[in-house]
Amino acid sequence: MIKIGLSNIETHGHHGVFKEEQEKGNLFFTDVDIWFKSKKSVNTDNLEDTFDYQILHDVVKSEMEKPSKLLEHLAGRIIHTLSKTDKRIKKVRVKIAKLNPPIDGKAEKSIIELKESVN
Repeated sequence: MIKIGLSNIETHGHHGVFKEEQEKGNLFFTDVDIWFKSKKSVNTDNLEDTFDYQILHDVVKSEMEKPSKLLEHLAGRIIHTLSKTDKRIKKVRVKIAKLNPPIDGKAEKSIIELKESVN
């Protein structure tokens, strides 16, 4: 299997349980990795024999445009959408960081991570 991923995909989104988060939005940074069942590209050097990581970016960007209260829900949607793009994907990991989370205290970011076996 081959692991393919992108790190720190920057997006703006309207995710959170508080009204201000839903209206104003926030910056999010997403890491996404897939484990892809094919080593054909190792021998062929052809893009069509692997998984194009532009798809990872596009799926994250698209799902980030749809508001969610919980980052876990958002990560689950990203995993579900990616798993439908190619049946050779066997595992997906999504890590989402929200800058300046609305807590009674100071923290640079809140983070959730979800990993699932698919297909």
